[in-house]
Amino acid sequence: MRLGIAYPNIGEWVDPVFAGKVAVEAEKLGYEVFMTYDHYMLPGSNKTFEAWIFLTYIASITGRIKVGTVVTPIPFRPPAMLAKMVATLDYISGGRVIVGVGAGWHQPEFEAFSKWSPLKERVDRTLEGIKLMIDLWTRDVVDFKGKFYVAKGAVVDPKPIQKPYPPLWFGTTGKRMLRLTAKYGDGWIPVGINVEEYSKYRDYIEEYRRKYSTIGKKFTYSIMFRGKADPNEDIDRVKEFKKAGLQLLVLDLHPIGIKNALAYIRKAVEVF
Repeated sequence: MRLGIAYPNIGEWVDPVFAGKVAVEAEKLGYEVFMTYDHYMLPGSNKTFEAWIFLTYIASITGRIKVGTVVTPIPFRPPAMLAKMVATLDYISGGRVIVGVGAGWHQPEFEAFSKWSPLKERVDRTLEGIKLMIDLWTRDVVDFKGKFYVAKGAVVDPKPIQKPYPPLWFGTTGKRMLRLTAKYGDGWIPVGINVEEYSKYRDYIEEYRRKYSTIGKKFTYSIMFRGKADPNEDIDRVKEFKKAGLQLLVLDLHPIGIKNALAYIRKAVEVF
């Protein structure tokens, strides 16, 4: 099983030395991706790193492992600014960025740092934001006028290393967002669903990938997996997810605990 980790960007985990140890060890062990939560505030703690700056640090001390968010709420930041941040990190990391895509859910952090809006508008903003970011990553000069975002003579240079742009992995189970996943996505990384739900949503994405003629595009079926402290106890569950179409298992370290994290990722490589 292909493996990645989701490093919890919250509370006691906000420790650059320890995070660096985890990233370097994960790369050594053959993990494919190092992902992190993209939140400024969370119900469990408001102590967080700025995710993209944190990932820049992780990229600087590693050489192969991909880095990404699980996931970035696109309406939270100005998308043109986010496009520049992503392009810069992809460029300096040698093309190792994955952009996790979501519409946002934690109202307090939006009210503190951005603007909260109803779900439909957040999804509308997500779609428009993605279109603007793709333009900025693929065109020399961008003039863009949407319902929510405007850009006049905008330039993102240097462009991302990855062409046409860094992969977009959607973290969602909502039907409209799943359709956007099928149309614009390069991967899917949900959280908190069972095998039956995973299979059902995967089939829905595949149905719309055929409708949108994106079925030939490279696409990664992943999950942010919250397992037990002993990976052996999750062998059967992981096998069931694999049968349901899972390709890359991203292990969320938060339920494992910071004291057990390094031992866990070493053991998981042997078990999964």
